[in-house]
Amino acid sequence: MRVTLLGLGRTVYVIVAALLSATFLPRLGVPADRVPDLVLIGVAASAVLRGPVHGALLGLAAGWVVELVPPVGDPIGLTPLVLMAGGLLAGSFRRTSSNSFLRALGALAAASVVVIAGRWAAAIVAEDGFAPTEGLGQLVATVVTALIVLPLLLAADGALVRRRLG
Repeated sequence: MRVTLLGLGRTVYVIVAALLSATFLPRLGVPADRVPDLVLIGVAASAVLRGPVHGALLGLAAGWVVELVPPVGDPIGLTPLVLMAGGLLAGSFRRTSSNSFLRALGALAAASVVVIAGRWAAAIVAEDGFAPTEGLGQLVATVVTALIVLPLLLAADGALVRRRLG
């Protein structure tokens, strides 16, 4: 197993995104239900370029990182599972003939729906109910943030692969 600059960059992105989502954005006054899922954006960007297996493994690892960053609100183990499912679904959008931004955005939207559905299911089991609109603000915030972040991640990934650093 060799460490690549691309793999190192993805690791740094996941850690920084988890810290930003959990600590920095709430301190700026962003409501908790409107904080974008920055980690999922990175997982979806990587999955749509590398495929479903890579997306699932990256989602699982990223979920473990997210659970290490306080505060932990979901039942333990839920975040890795839903990010793994989201990464798997986003990876199914991979096409070797085309790496368009719209394909990646669609993959992210589908993965976001899977993540929110997983959190709804956990809320039903753990808390005996949920609000149907819960998580929709985060879905919108994630997709809007992805309009800015996703092209940057895709471009960085492509540049590192072209230079054989990934």
